This record gives sequence, structure tokens and C-alpha cells, in this order.
Amino acid sequence: MFACVPHPGLGAAIVNHVRVDLATCKRSHAPPPASGGPRVAGQAIVFHGKALVSARKGDSIWLAGTSPDGRWILYSIDRFASASVAEDGLPVRAIRAAGGHSFPIATGLVYSSYRTWCGGRLVMTAGFDRETTTNKWLVTSSPPGWKTRVLVRNDRRAFGSLTCARDGVIVQSATASLEGFRSPHWALWHVAWDGTLRRLTSPPNGVSDESPEYVGGVLYFVRSGSLHALRNGRLSGPLLRVPRMAPTFFGHTDWAYTVTR
Repeated sequence: MFACVPHPGLGAAIVNHVRVDLATCKRSHAPPPASGGPRVAGQAIVFHGKALVSARKGDSIWLAGTSPDGRWILYSIDRFASASVAEDGLPVRAIRAAGGHSFPIATGLVYSSYRTWCGGRLVMTAGFDRETTTNKWLVTSSPPGWKTRVLVRNDRRAFGSLTCARDGVIVQSATASLEGFRSPHWALWHVAWDGTLRRLTSPPNGVSDESPEYVGGVLYFVRSGSLHALRNGRLSGPLLRVPRMAPTFFGHTDWAYTVTR
């Protein structure tokens, strides 16, 4: 089903409910994650039978995830249920799972990979416009006050999918350009909590490093449609062919994999 090259010591990858041991390429069934969290029902987000927040008639609502402890729910409201408006980004807000007042965080594209939690701290790629290689920066916010601050903003760089890592986050980044989304050249960078940038990968021209995951001290990412890993400065791969979740859109691709160690 998936082309795989054995690489010991890198755990397993899950692709389309199939677990692939990266040491042996042996495959096994991976059950889907258990449900039971908040869900969208019509124009409301419902949790434990209670509607926490509702959209007005003619609007739609997006569930944007929950905090690791399950106490907070992230969501966006798409005014007039316009898919075109949503593609340019939506304001993300947070509300307690028990209900109550909601808090604004930032406006950004609705890709789930544009948000990550580092303990109790949310980091998000912010910025309006569907073109992924312009007007994109990183912000951070945390409950209960949700005071959003800029983590890093650099007019020469655009930021995309990200993952929590040691002493900061790892994010895919490309040179900022209005037309760059047509053929983006994403590389992976480490962003420290003080905003310091450090480049981690240098893909060849015409190639991107995307969809990072940092698990057990190893950085996983997709290059040319295959899973790769960076461990102690050493690159391993290709490990495994992985599918796209959807076609590339304005320079963004969601790759369908997760890693367990």
C-alpha cells in the first residue's frame, strides 16, 4: 500500500489508519481516535449536550480544536458561510468547555497544522490572505487571559505549518513573496520563545520540507511526498511515501501522517 524503506529507531507512522513500523516496514491496523469531544451541530458547537457557542442565521461555525487538558475549545465563525472568505482566514476565539465568555486570539488560515500547543501555550500562524507565502507570522497566547503576543514577525519570511519542539516551535518557512505560493520553497526553522530563528533544513531547489512533527526528540517532515526524519543533525529518508489529505492550495499542502514513538 505504501512504499517504505526500513530505518531502525524511528518509531512508527500512521497513514490512513495503517500503522507502519519504520524499523521493519511491517503494517498493522491503527484504530481511529476515540470521539466524544466537542462537535459542530448545525450552527453551534455542542459539548456534553450543551451548546457553547452559536453562529447567527446565515453564518457557519468551525471547530478549531481543544486545549490539551480539554478545558478550552477553539472555534471560528464564518460570516455569511462564505467559503471564499474562510479561505483568506478567520478570527480564532477560545471559550471554556464549561461555557461562558469567549476570547479573541488572532486571525489566520483555518488549516489545523497552523496551530500547535506547547503545554498550556498555544502557538498559531496568523495573518489574513489565502496566499501562504506572504503576510504570515507567529503569535502565542494562553489561558485563562488569552493575551496574544507576537512570537516572531519578519517581513522577509512567511511561516506555515508548525509543531511544538524543545525550547520553542519548529515551523515551515519560505521567503516572503506575493507570487511565491505558486512554487514555494519551504524549509524548516526553529523559533525560540524569544523569537530567535535558526534554520534546520535546506531542501534542494524546487523541493519543500513541509508538515513538521517533533516526536521523541526527532523531527519528522515530508519532502517530495516522502516522510523524512532529522535526528541529532542527521537526515534519514525517504522513509515512507505518504498521501496528500487534499490538493495543494495557494502553496499549502496537508500531508496525511502522524508519528508514534
